[in-house]
Amino acid sequence: MRTEHTDVVVVGTGAAGTAAAVTALEFGKQVIVCEKNSAPGGATNTVIVVRVIRDDPEFVEKAFLIHMEMTRWLGNAPLVRNWIEQDAKLEQWMREHEIEFQINYVTTLDNLGKQEDPLGGFPKGHLIAERAFLRGAGNGHGGVQLVRTLLKRIEALGGQVRRNSPVTSLIREGGRITGVVVHPKRGEAYVIRAKAVILATAGFNDDAEMLRTYSGFDYTLDRTGTCTQGDFFFLWPCTKLDGSGIRMAWEIGAKKGAMGVAPFAHIPGPGIIGKVPWNTESQLRIVQEQPYLWVNQNGERFMNEGIITDHFTSGRVIANQKGKCAYLIFDEATKLHMEQEGLDYTYFIFPASHLTDFDGDLERVRAKGNRHVFVEDSLETLCEKTEIPLDNLKETLERYNAYCDQGRDGQFGKPARFLRPVREGRYYCFRIYTTAYQTIGGVKVDGNTRVLDGEERPIDGLYAAGDLIAAELYGEPPVCGIGNAGIALCTGIIAGRDAVRRMEGE
Repeated sequence: MRTEHTDVVVVGTGAAGTAAAVTALEFGKQVIVCEKNSAPGGATNTVIVVRVIRDDPEFVEKAFLIHMEMTRWLGNAPLVRNWIEQDAKLEQWMREHEIEFQINYVTTLDNLGKQEDPLGGFPKGHLIAERAFLRGAGNGHGGVQLVRTLLKRIEALGGQVRRNSPVTSLIREGGRITGVVVHPKRGEAYVIRAKAVILATAGFNDDAEMLRTYSGFDYTLDRTGTCTQGDFFFLWPCTKLDGSGIRMAWEIGAKKGAMGVAPFAHIPGPGIIGKVPWNTESQLRIVQEQPYLWVNQNGERFMNEGIITDHFTSGRVIANQKGKCAYLIFDEATKLHMEQEGLDYTYFIFPASHLTDFDGDLERVRAKGNRHVFVEDSLETLCEKTEIPLDNLKETLERYNAYCDQGRDGQFGKPARFLRPVREGRYYCFRIYTTAYQTIGGVKVDGNTRVLDGEERPIDGLYAAGDLIAAELYGEPPVCGIGNAGIALCTGIIAGRDAVRRMEGE
């Protein structure tokens, strides 16, 4: 088996891997980047925005404390601090590296961590940054352009990017990582000896067994999101994220870190979304965002429905219900309200003011065989088809409708403007499960992204960055957490910088 030599091997070409490679190259080190697929980018290809923290010491300090309070201090505090301090430099770093974006300022020091996200979807404590919307091109998301830009930088600096070159194992000698074994899709396997290896292989979306074991969901790789099997589906399947980086680290003694998914509510298909999550096939996806009456499989309310706009919190609550699902129920009067007066809430990805062809959408979705959308003339028939206990649902409706008449939710305190009774004409019902964009976590690291062993000691020469360690920032299970390009870029930069520092120190 032939052997090559370099300073740094980076495994993966997403935001974390490319940022790590660029950083090491800019310090004058030799870098080889290995990508198992023919196309680069991985999970970063789905990204449209990077969150950047304002470069101000007081802002950084407050952002750190808000994040740690949101996670109840279960996040990896040294890593969180390093990430946030690096994130404060990220806007300038992206400009210096010619990444095209537009900042949309949404925070001030006074209301940091207090205000609702104006675009929706996240808890208050999650909003500690500005938004940098990445510039896309053609059908490519901004994440695609980000990766392309950094790959050009890598090549300009003399780095090597090898596609179709999966790394299959790490080489550990005398307690230190000294290289990797590569099995290219064409040709013979070979060894790359290196002073540092940075794992940036993202998650384990496409490994059903890992998902069952580490996410708490029964995921059966249901590509169309029908939930005919299992209780969970991905909005972005077929990403070829097989958890190989996590398993390689575990095999050489790395400690398991926080890992899981950040679930949020979604009607399963078919007929709801297109090939990508934000290309909807009907307005039913928008209706699903409405904070009206939600009940569980027992026919009982279980939350203040107003929190449905906080996708990751409500998603976790729904996942805790019987069958890991819930039901949105409304009547003819509420349907007319959405058509004539307007929707009470819309998420920025699915903008609309009114329903325009709700009956047509229902007909088309049901014609495609969707088994999660119901239209019934009686509660008896609705309960028969959904298997919700009729007596329980009747009792819930009687109580809920009384709150609507009083204009005050005496049970969970939902805002009065969202109290709409369920009592007239036809009944509409959506059965809603949870979904996610990706998995996060798997490897435990220190504050400088160095991978730790079973005794929580750094394994010399081994780093991890991006989604592979994102759950470390949020605790286990991840508290309202989601991996994003800002985390990936920052942890990649941290890993590349620390690897170089330790080489030069040696």
